[in-house]
Amino acid sequence: MPATALLLALCSAAPGCADDAAMSRGAPPEFRVPVTVALVVRAEVVETVELVGDVVSHRRAALAFERAGRVVQVLADLGDAVPAGTLLARLDGAVLAEQLAVAEAGAEAARLDAEYAVREAKRFDEVGDDLVRESERDRVRSASAVQALRAEQSQAEVRRLREVVALGELRAPFDAVVTARQITEGSHVLVGEQAFELVDLTRREVHLELPTPVAARLEAGAPLHLSVDELPDFGLDARLDLLVPAADPETRTFTGVVRLGDRDPDTELLPGLFARATLELARVLSPTVVPGDAVREGGAGSYVVVAESPTSAGAAGDGEAEGAAASARLVPVRVLARGDGMFALEPITPGDLETGDRIVVTGVDNAFPGAALTTYPHGPADGGAGSGAAATAPGDS
Repeated sequence: MPATALLLALCSAAPGCADDAAMSRGAPPEFRVPVTVALVVRAEVVETVELVGDVVSHRRAALAFERAGRVVQVLADLGDAVPAGTLLARLDGAVLAEQLAVAEAGAEAARLDAEYAVREAKRFDEVGDDLVRESERDRVRSASAVQALRAEQSQAEVRRLREVVALGELRAPFDAVVTARQITEGSHVLVGEQAFELVDLTRREVHLELPTPVAARLEAGAPLHLSVDELPDFGLDARLDLLVPAADPETRTFTGVVRLGDRDPDTELLPGLFARATLELARVLSPTVVPGDAVREGGAGSYVVVAESPTSAGAAGDGEAEGAAASARLVPVRVLARGDGMFALEPITPGDLETGDRIVVTGVDNAFPGAALTTYPHGPADGGAGSGAAATAPGDS
């Protein structure tokens, strides 16, 4: 047997020997793209996003007197819980009290004069026409009407002074907690100068900043988990109660609202705290889940590369020898969810991608349709999410 034929016979089964034999015949060796592969698996992928926001109170008020004066009483302090209507502070009202007393006395006198004028007009109406001229009767009627108007004017002045006196009393507009107090007894305040700040702890909310791509995928009712850096033992499962349907014109972000209500009975989330929220964007149980590194996304769409063996495909890492030959097949896909390094996919053409297919993880960019591949199992040593059937997604049992 010629030496060349013997060499070909001896090394035909060894990896790379065919290339050596081809070189011995003067033909160029076949180039194979080295890649790592993993199995397409069936799993559940949960896609989440972490957002930040502030704890705020739905009701808070900065209170100020509506008239100037000297503070004579301060009846509430920092941290006090004050029911609606509670008197918080009072201004000196001695002068106004005297003015009110004078006005009330004048109003009473005017009332009596008006009543007398009414009786006098009635008496003139009862007297016969031959004894009283019509002009005299008109004069009495006019006098009665004038007295009635003066009585009403006096009553209006009394009401005005009572309102002015009331402006010297500052009361809680709703059930709240005092979070700031800027006045002391004896101090002089001006109109509109802040005296107290109140916060309603029963109306707390978390306002989350939602980037536009996230807001477009969210709906009210989406589940989420709240945490606070300053409270390492705190965690709260809740839902997104409201998605404000308008973006902030400056930041171009939307606002998501989580109403705490009875969800935080111990009032651990206080207004002013910085909160983190992990929201669930999608939860997909898919028969075609692959490592995220296997997917290429771009303006023209997304795709993966399937490594097809020239014979019946075996499971990557399941008895397949390293350096096995395969060919590349590009499969356009639609990404349904991303979670913990795994992507749930849907092939654009049904049947193009199925559970158990071998998917290229490392070397995707070098593979082109029909390219010859040299496949190696993809494993943790390659920085992937596991090889073969060991590749699973969050929530897969």
